[in-house]
Amino acid sequence: MRTACYRAVPSKIDRRQSISVVGGRLKGEIDRRRSIQGEIDRQRSIEREKGKKKKKNRKKKKKKEKRRRKNTYRPCAVLARASSSLARRRRPRVVGAF
Repeated sequence: MRTACYRAVPSKIDRRQSISVVGGRLKGEIDRRRSIQGEIDRQRSIEREKGKKKKKNRKKKKKKEKRRRKNTYRPCAVLARASSSLARRRRPRVVGAF
């Protein structure tokens, strides 16, 4: 009977570190190569870009909704004319027997 090869399980701390690693750095850890002010500016820039993207998506969604509403809306006067003209067409023409 063969026994399976087991690998060593990392401790909880190591596991947590590996999960929270983002882009080669721990989440929330400051990159030591930049100054603190530079890191703050970098984070703000990233957040600003996210905001622009969200704003663009909201604008696009609103425009799409507006277009959808525009297609379904018709003024009452136009509907009245359309229905009356359709009603006239449906009636059979009476041709005089003269």
